[in-house]
This record gives sequence, C-alpha cells and structure tokens, in this order.
Amino acid sequence: MQKVWSWRIIMTLDKRIWRALWALVLVLPLIVQHGFLNRGWAAAIESTPGAPSDAAVRTVHVGVLAYRGAQAASKRWQPLIAYLNASLRKAGLAVRLALHPVTLESARVLLEAGQIDYLLTNPGHYVSLAREVPLAPIATMERFAADGRGLIRFGSVIFTRADNTAIKTLADLKGRSVTAVSPEAFGGFQIAWAEFVSQDIDPFQDFGTLRFTGFPQDAIVEAVLRGETDAGIVRTGLLESMAREGRLDLSRIRVLQAGRYPEWPLLVSTRLYPEWPFLARGGVNKHLTEHIARALLDTQDEQVRKAHDLRVAWTTPQPYEDVRQLVLAYEAWRNRAASGGVLSGLRIAAPLLLALLLAGGLIVYLLMRSAGAGRSRPSMAGKTEGGAMGSLAAAKSGMGESAMDPRIREAFRKLTPREQQVLSLLCQGKSTKAIAQELAISPKTVEHYRASLLKKTGVKSATSLVWLATRQGFDRMCDSKPENGAHANDRIYHNSPS
Repeated sequence: MQKVWSWRIIMTLDKRIWRALWALVLVLPLIVQHGFLNRGWAAAIESTPGAPSDAAVRTVHVGVLAYRGAQAASKRWQPLIAYLNASLRKAGLAVRLALHPVTLESARVLLEAGQIDYLLTNPGHYVSLAREVPLAPIATMERFAADGRGLIRFGSVIFTRADNTAIKTLADLKGRSVTAVSPEAFGGFQIAWAEFVSQDIDPFQDFGTLRFTGFPQDAIVEAVLRGETDAGIVRTGLLESMAREGRLDLSRIRVLQAGRYPEWPLLVSTRLYPEWPFLARGGVNKHLTEHIARALLDTQDEQVRKAHDLRVAWTTPQPYEDVRQLVLAYEAWRNRAASGGVLSGLRIAAPLLLALLLAGGLIVYLLMRSAGAGRSRPSMAGKTEGGAMGSLAAAKSGMGESAMDPRIREAFRKLTPREQQVLSLLCQGKSTKAIAQELAISPKTVEHYRASLLKKTGVKSATSLVWLATRQGFDRMCDSKPENGAHANDRIYHNSPS
C-alpha cells in the first residue's frame, strides 16, 4: 500500500511540474515580447520633444566679434551660450547653440553663407552689415561697472603712457604715432575719429603715423606701454578689464579728456553710443528667436546671472540711429578724403605736371590748327575738388552739441528740392563731377548749389555740412542709395611733415 501511495504522489507531482513547464512555454514568448515593447516605449519617450535625442538636435551657430582674440571671446561668452542651451533644453527645443568667434571681415562672409544665424558685435559693425545682410537686434547688452551700475552705452578711450609729458591733449597727437585696431572698428576707431574731427584734427593727415594692427585690442595697450607707439585707441572697459586680470597697472596710463563725463564709472575720451546688439539673421526660425530673446531678457534677474556665471545682462533693443549717422558721416568723409589724397599726390609733382600740361596743350593746338578744325579747345568741364576733404575748421560746431540747433534744422527744411538732391549725393561722398553726371547738370551748377548749401546752413566746409546732415537725418531727404566708402585695404598711413 505504501508503494502504491508513493507512486501516486510522484505521478501527481509530475503532472503539476509538467503543467508548470507547459505554462512557462506558453508564457515565455509573451514575456520576451513584453520586454521588447518596454524597450520600444523607452525609445519613444527618449525621442519626445521634452527630451530630444542627440541625433535629433540641430546645431545653430552664434557669431561673436572677437575684439580681444578668439580664445578670450570663447572664454567670455561660453557661459552665455551654456545658459541659452539650458533654456532651450528646458523648453524642449531640439536646438543647440554653438559659439563661433569672428572678425570684422569674416562676419559678413559667414552671414551671407548662412553659417551663422545670430551675431554679437559692436553697433557700427551692425549698421554696416545690415546694408548687405538682413539683421534685426533682439536685445542690447548691459554691462556692469565696479559699483554695480548697469551701462548700456560705451565709447572710445584715447590714451598714452603716463610718463609721456609731451602729450596731454588731443592736439598734442599731431605729428605723433597713433595705433588703433581697424578703420572699420566702431569703438576701436570711428568714435575716436569723430572726436578728433570735432577738434580740427584729421587722423589720416595730422598724425605722423596712423597704424591699424587688427585684433586683439590688448596688443594696442601693450604697444603703448612698450613705447612702440605714442598713443592708442581702444573701446571703453578694456583698460579696466586688463587691470582686473592683473595685466595692466592703470597708473601707467594717462587717458586724454578723461574728465568728459564726471559721473561715468569707466575711463572714456569720447561721446557715448548704444552698447552691442544681439542680432538675428533674417529668415531664422521665428519661434527660436523669440525664445532666445526671452531668455536674454531674463538675465535682468541677478539670481539668474549668478546661477549661470554671466558677466553681463541683456535689455530691450536700444535705438541705433546715432550710430548710423556717425557711420554714414565717416564713410562719406573717407570717400572725399580718398579723392583728396589722389590730388595731394599730384601736387607733389606740380611743376612737372604743369610743364606736361602746357606741352600737351601746345601740341593739341598745333594739330587742331593744322587740321583746320575751326573748333575751340574743349574746356575743363568744371574743376575736381582739390581739397576734397574740405576744411575741418567748422567741424567742431558741426559735431558738437550745436548740431541740435533749431535754426540749423530749419535751414535744412527750407532747402529747395534740387539742393536736397545735391546734399543727399554729397552725403554719399560723391564728387562734383559725379553729382553733375547723375543730375544731368553742369559741374559749375553743382558748385553753385554747394555754395548755397554752405551759406544757408552757416557752416564753412563740406565736411561739416555732411556731418550735420547725417546727424539730423537730412541726408535721406532724397531716395539716394548710399555707397560704402570704407577702404578696408588701408592699414598704415605715414604722413610727412608739411
């Protein structure tokens, strides 16, 4: 009996085991399938907008003007890019911003090629680029002084060594060597140019040597300290930055016109203009640009800046009309200076040229007489502007606060339509001959209108006239497209004493 009972128990256990095994065989495919489904769900979750996969993230390049060199630009602006990327990830946008240091020359090429979609640069560079590439400012930089004050304007610093007792004013720079970054640099030269011209100083003619060394601007400071150049021009804030970094003892530097703005916390020699804009290229994704703009404005919160180690904040875009006016005046002046420079070179060989002209005239006369043409010699159709740059003596009043004189504005408003046309073309840097051809009038008539413009506005030179017109916006009374008059190939100007 015992054996029979034991066998029945074994058989019963075997049946249960077999049932369990059979059930496992049936359920195993479901378990395997369930595991694959779980992995599929996980992959689907990873690909949702809230957590984009690496393969789905698109890289967008942000250019930044590297005025202190590419390495310094990357170090300075990488925290801002990291902050914006964190904001984009939080919003679930499959975009990653990448920093791209640029120069004044390379920025335009990269923008036109679509290789950068956003740009941080100085306002003068923005105004020049906007003629060729559609750009829109979405925010303006706000720097902070040592006392915590927010600064949304900047200027230029004109400086020399403190032990250089021969240079105490801007006028003392005549005949001296001066170094800047580039003729196209706004804070690094053009703002200072306006200050020089306002004091009857022509940087391209009055300095012994005017040298443009390119970025970084730090090298200009070092060249002044080594005595390689008498004076330098840099943007505001650079000297203080080098002092904080332990690379400059400010007591070794003397800033010219340092007391211009007693309440201004930074060293400055010139007028002030709106700070750098954060620019979006035309055609960039609207939703992305709006999100970046909101994130930039959030930097007004001090806690946000501290959390992301941001050195500057961003505010709403500031008006850049003053910048545009200065750039237009500078380019018109450069156009006129270029034509005047050609004539100056001709005057060096004046006796020889006079002899050649007389000999040529005699030959033409004899040939015409022998041919019996009976026609008079063609006259010189108007004269080329010998002093194309004009006198700088009246520029002081034209570039100072008197430019806002209501009497001057009223004089511009009362100009005749033809005078407005001539003024607009003058502001583009066109010569008398070019204006005459464009308006289909004689050069003498153009000279008449020029004289009338000077008389009505009360200024003494075409340079002052152009500056006043651009300052007040009267250069746009007629629809004439301005020409870009910057001569980027000029880098060093050596002037011989007269």
